[in-house]
Amino acid sequence: MLSQIMLERSHILVNNLVRYMASNGFKQRQLAALAGINPTTLNNWMRSYSYPEHENLLKLAAALNCEVSDLTEPESYQDERKRYLTVGQASLLNAYQTDREFQKICDISLRLLREKRLSVYAAKWLEYVESSDAESNIK
Repeated sequence: MLSQIMLERSHILVNNLVRYMASNGFKQRQLAALAGINPTTLNNWMRSYSYPEHENLLKLAAALNCEVSDLTEPESYQDERKRYLTVGQASLLNAYQTDREFQKICDISLRLLREKRLSVYAAKWLEYVESSDAESNIK
């Protein structure tokens, strides 16, 4: 049985899988075959009995021609992230998506930015991250 947090994550995954399967015209068996996943395993994920490991999320994303974050984040969060984050910052977020503390910091930052309570600090934070990206590209 999944914990409450994992159950919430599972519901997000299922909603996104259903949406991407519909847009690609896939049934569960077709997706399972394309992703190289046992159809019963995919069915267990779709029923929120279990949650896929990152390796399997990568397979699903490849089969659906999308990013793992497109499957694991709420649709509204995906849109907001695309609006506020540069490609490098989004890549960093994806790289650390299994790190709960980092994810929590990003979620809180976006929430505060949304509420306009962090506008000055957010601008400085983005400036710092972008300058760090530029420095790492020089090296």
